[in-house]
Amino acid sequence: MANLPKRHKIGAGKWIGGCLYLHRDHVDLLPDDCPWESCWNQLTAWLLPQRFDEWNILKWNTRTQAVTFIHSPDFDTAAEPIVGRSYHVRDGHKPRGRNQAADPEIYHHKFLMVTPTSQRFDVAESQRRSERWLKIPTRSFTDREAITLDHPRPSTPERN
Repeated sequence: MANLPKRHKIGAGKWIGGCLYLHRDHVDLLPDDCPWESCWNQLTAWLLPQRFDEWNILKWNTRTQAVTFIHSPDFDTAAEPIVGRSYHVRDGHKPRGRNQAADPEIYHHKFLMVTPTSQRFDVAESQRRSERWLKIPTRSFTDREAITLDHPRPSTPERN
């Protein structure tokens, strides 16, 4: 499939702006220098007696070494899953929680966050959908960001 973004070199993960987004099923692929386990321990201690076991997406900022644990409630079923509740953790700092937004952000190209053999959803179909999404004619990337295949915007003339 031409022109699709590629998975991170560890075999799964979506790389955006110095951050790696990865499904929880694949945290074993993270390199040893990722502080996710110490950040998770720090978060669970801070939350006691509450828990945040429903997280399913890990975001690792490789510049700041911060880890965000994100719950995407419809990750397995939605073509473009939403960003739900999350906790941002950096070693030695107080964790910061964030509720799901009223108009939540979505993840495009969710197939990148799992391995090609993941059984969570139809990975090949997710790739085909991403390929169709990338072919939507737009004037700018931000125009395309706002378009989903389920709710396309009216056609806009191409810029000359």
